[in-house]
Amino acid sequence: MAVIAEDVVCPVGEATACRALWATVLLACLRDAARDPRDQWLGTADFYTVASLAGIEAEVADDLVSRIRAGCTRLSL
Repeated sequence: MAVIAEDVVCPVGEATACRALWATVLLACLRDAARDPRDQWLGTADFYTVASLAGIEAEVADDLVSRIRAGCTRLSL
């Protein structure tokens, strides 16, 4: 098993696929939030957990939140 976060494990060789899945989830949620910058999920513990599972560091996640709240609608990970 490969650890991709403190308490999340994936079968060996599938850690990259797990991160890609979480990155897809994060990007979908960020796109939804870009349509409504008042989204309450941004910046929560759950948001940072999903970002971490996607391999996104907290500083980068903070930047994404700031950009969305500033009105940015073009996002990439």
